[in-house]
Amino acid sequence: MFNMFAYEGFTINGIARKLNELGIQPRIAKKWSCSSIKDILRNPVYIGKIRWNNRKTVISTKSGKKEKHRPRNQEPIIVDGLHYPIIDEETWDIVQNKRSQNTPPVVHNNVVQNPLVGLVYCGKCGKLMQRRPYNKMNLPAT
Repeated sequence: MFNMFAYEGFTINGIARKLNELGIQPRIAKKWSCSSIKDILRNPVYIGKIRWNNRKTVISTKSGKKEKHRPRNQEPIIVDGLHYPIIDEETWDIVQNKRSQNTPPVVHNNVVQNPLVGLVYCGKCGKLMQRRPYNKMNLPAT
């Protein structure tokens, strides 16, 4: 997966599609999804590291009921593990750099403009599809 993303020009969606075409099944689900590929590509265990405190359980009270949430920690503790790395640091750095360039901007204004942001990819080139709303002023007269 790392080589496909870093060196062979595959997108995350393309990797999932290729693995499904080859009949390679993930451990739990029947088919690969983009989110499982993303989780693998961001997991430092593949370079011989251990990540700690990544998703701590936070309990909050809402309307008198306790709710558990597991938000992602932006700065988890990452230390060297006792296991050997599967991929080299150079490939890891290339993958992380490419992933950081492809993240869609998120606007936090509590208004849902495009619920499919970051989920819909072009079938030809594999790039993220973008919402391009039309301005009514530019529409041709009917």
